[in-house]
Amino acid sequence: MKIYLSLPIAILLFIFSANFAINLLENDAQDLTQQLQQIEAAIEKGDQAKAAIIYEKIAQKWETEYKKWAVLVDHDKLDDINRLLVKIKIDIAQNQSPDQDIAEVIYLLESIPRTEKITWQNIL
Repeated sequence: MKIYLSLPIAILLFIFSANFAINLLENDAQDLTQQLQQIEAAIEKGDQAKAAIIYEKIAQKWETEYKKWAVLVDHDKLDDINRLLVKIKIDIAQNQSPDQDIAEVIYLLESIPRTEKITWQNIL
Protein backbone atom coordinates (compact mmCIF):
# COMPACT_ATOMS: atom_id res chain seq x y z
CA MET A 1 0.00 0.00 0.00
CA LYS A 2 2.87 2.37 0.75
CA ILE A 3 4.29 1.94 -2.76
CA TYR A 4 0.99 2.91 -4.34
CA LEU A 5 0.87 6.07 -2.26
CA SER A 6 4.53 7.01 -2.46
CA LEU A 7 4.81 6.77 -6.25
CA PRO A 8 2.26 9.53 -6.99
CA ILE A 9 3.81 11.67 -4.27
CA ALA A 10 7.27 11.19 -5.76
CA ILE A 11 5.97 12.12 -9.21
CA LEU A 12 4.30 15.24 -7.86
CA LEU A 13 7.46 16.29 -6.06
CA PHE A 14 9.44 15.76 -9.23
CA ILE A 15 7.01 17.87 -11.28
CA PHE A 16 6.95 20.70 -8.76
CA SER A 17 10.72 20.81 -8.31
CA ALA A 18 11.36 20.66 -12.06
CA ASN A 19 8.83 23.40 -12.74
CA PHE A 20 10.42 25.51 -9.99
CA ALA A 21 13.76 25.12 -11.75
CA ILE A 22 12.17 26.05 -15.08
CA ASN A 23 10.71 29.18 -13.45
CA LEU A 24 14.24 30.12 -12.41
CA LEU A 25 15.31 29.71 -16.03
CA GLU A 26 12.46 31.96 -17.13
CA ASN A 27 13.65 34.65 -14.72
CA ASP A 28 17.20 34.35 -16.02
CA ALA A 29 15.90 34.55 -19.58
CA GLN A 30 14.00 37.76 -18.78
CA ASP A 31 17.10 39.36 -17.27
CA LEU A 32 19.30 38.38 -20.21
CA THR A 33 16.65 39.51 -22.70
CA GLN A 34 16.48 42.94 -21.07
CA GLN A 35 20.24 43.29 -21.25
CA LEU A 36 20.28 42.21 -24.90
CA GLN A 37 17.65 44.82 -25.64
CA GLN A 38 19.87 47.38 -23.93
CA ILE A 39 22.63 46.42 -26.37
CA GLU A 40 20.25 47.01 -29.27
CA ALA A 41 19.29 50.41 -27.88
CA ALA A 42 22.93 51.40 -27.35
CA ILE A 43 23.84 50.40 -30.91
CA GLU A 44 20.87 52.34 -32.30
CA LYS A 45 22.21 55.41 -30.50
CA GLY A 46 25.67 54.70 -31.90
CA ASP A 47 27.20 54.01 -28.50
CA GLN A 48 29.37 50.99 -29.26
CA ALA A 49 31.36 51.39 -26.03
CA LYS A 50 28.22 51.10 -23.90
CA ALA A 51 27.09 48.09 -25.98
CA ALA A 52 30.46 46.42 -25.34
CA ILE A 53 30.18 47.05 -21.59
CA ILE A 54 26.68 45.60 -21.48
CA TYR A 55 27.85 42.62 -23.52
CA GLU A 56 30.60 41.89 -20.98
CA LYS A 57 28.00 41.89 -18.20
CA ILE A 58 25.88 39.46 -20.20
CA ALA A 59 28.88 37.22 -20.88
CA GLN A 60 29.76 37.09 -17.18
CA LYS A 61 26.16 36.38 -16.17
CA TRP A 62 25.79 33.70 -18.85
CA GLU A 63 29.00 32.03 -17.73
CA THR A 64 27.50 31.42 -14.28
CA GLU A 65 23.95 30.73 -15.49
CA TYR A 66 25.11 28.26 -18.13
CA LYS A 67 25.85 25.66 -15.45
CA LYS A 68 22.31 25.88 -14.10
CA TRP A 69 20.80 25.73 -17.56
CA ALA A 70 22.98 22.76 -18.54
CA VAL A 71 21.35 20.60 -15.88
CA LEU A 72 17.88 21.08 -17.36
CA VAL A 73 18.33 21.91 -21.03
CA ASP A 74 19.63 20.13 -24.12
CA HIS A 75 23.26 21.14 -24.63
CA ASP A 76 22.78 21.70 -28.37
CA LYS A 77 20.47 24.61 -27.62
CA LEU A 78 22.95 26.04 -25.15
CA ASP A 79 25.73 25.69 -27.72
CA ASP A 80 23.60 27.73 -30.13
CA ILE A 81 23.27 30.47 -27.52
CA ASN A 82 27.03 30.43 -26.90
CA ARG A 83 27.73 30.62 -30.65
CA LEU A 84 25.34 33.54 -31.09
CA LEU A 85 26.80 35.41 -28.12
CA VAL A 86 30.24 35.16 -29.71
CA LYS A 87 28.82 36.47 -33.00
CA ILE A 88 27.27 39.41 -31.10
CA LYS A 89 30.65 40.22 -29.58
CA ILE A 90 32.29 40.14 -33.02
CA ASP A 91 29.55 42.32 -34.51
CA ILE A 92 29.95 44.90 -31.74
CA ALA A 93 33.73 44.94 -32.18
CA GLN A 94 33.38 45.42 -35.95
CA ASN A 95 30.69 48.14 -35.61
CA GLN A 96 28.13 45.94 -37.32
CA SER A 97 24.52 45.48 -36.29
CA PRO A 98 23.98 42.31 -34.23
CA ASP A 99 20.19 42.65 -34.42
CA GLN A 100 19.63 39.28 -36.09
CA ASP A 101 21.86 37.44 -33.62
CA ILE A 102 20.26 39.21 -30.67
CA ALA A 103 16.81 38.27 -31.95
CA GLU A 104 17.86 34.62 -32.23
CA VAL A 105 19.31 34.57 -28.69
CA ILE A 106 16.16 36.18 -27.31
CA TYR A 107 14.04 33.61 -29.14
CA LEU A 108 16.09 30.73 -27.71
CA LEU A 109 16.07 32.19 -24.20
CA GLU A 110 12.31 32.60 -24.26
CA SER A 111 11.46 29.32 -25.98
CA ILE A 112 13.71 26.94 -24.05
CA PRO A 113 11.91 27.23 -20.68
CA ARG A 114 8.56 26.77 -22.42
CA THR A 115 9.62 23.59 -24.17
CA GLU A 116 11.29 22.14 -21.08
CA LYS A 117 8.22 22.38 -18.84
CA ILE A 118 7.24 19.12 -17.17
CA THR A 119 3.56 18.28 -17.14
CA TRP A 120 1.45 15.20 -16.61
CA GLN A 121 1.23 14.83 -20.38
CA ASN A 122 5.03 14.64 -20.65
CA ILE A 123 5.21 11.96 -17.98
CA LEU A 124 2.30 9.81 -19.11
